Amino acid sequence: MQPTDIDSQRMVIRIDHGKGQKDRYVMLSPKLLEALRSYYRAVRPNGWLFEGDVSGQLIKQKFRRTGLPEGPAALWHP
Repeated sequence: MQPTDIDSQRMVIRIDHGKGQKDRYVMLSPKLLEALRSYYRAVRPNGWLFEGDVSGQLIKQKFRRTGLPEGPAALWHP
C-alpha cells in the first residue's frame, strides 16, 4: 500500500490487484486513519508504507524470514 492509496476525504483505501486480480475500495475507519497517520509521521516511508529491508521493496521479503507460509490465505487458515 502506498500513501496515495488512502483517500481520507472519502474514507476509503484503494486495493490494487486484490482477490481475482480486481481493483477495489475498502472502508477506512477514523481510528485506522489516525493510526496510519501516526505511523507515517514516525517512520516516513519512501514509496510503500510497509517496506522490506531494502527501501522500495515490499514487506514480503521480511515475511519470508518468519518461517510462516506466504500469502494472505496462510493467515486465515490454521
